[in-house]
Amino acid sequence: MKPARSFLSLLVLSGALAAQSTDPKLTIAPVGPLLEFSVAGPTAPFLGAVILSFSPAVSHYFQGLPPILTDFAVLGVGFADPDRNAYAVAIPEYLLPPGILMYVQGLAANEVSILSTPVVELVLDGSLPPEPAAH
Repeated sequence: MKPARSFLSLLVLSGALAAQSTDPKLTIAPVGPLLEFSVAGPTAPFLGAVILSFSPAVSHYFQGLPPILTDFAVLGVGFADPDRNAYAVAIPEYLLPPGILMYVQGLAANEVSILSTPVVELVLDGSLPPEPAAH
């Protein structure tokens, strides 16, 4: 195959792959006393993650990674449910501080790339009862 033809084939293939890839989306929903964080990704299978920070700063840790929250805690990591094409983690709302601005981001990694959602602001109003007392 001539170099020009192979370059054209690569260009068409990369365009088709780019058209197939979709950015992941993060949703946050109350489910009883829990907060469910869900990352809908490109296509299953993918590894999803949800991270949280008290700072909106993002960093490019190395070339090839999207901007990711700088100082973060991991709320959950796991494989996406192939039926929903999403990874979800639910945590008790009382584990997060009420009245403080927090920043949440979803990540999705498949065999081709690592993608991130836009950073979402989250403030809890503290309306749920506090953590149950230990006996």
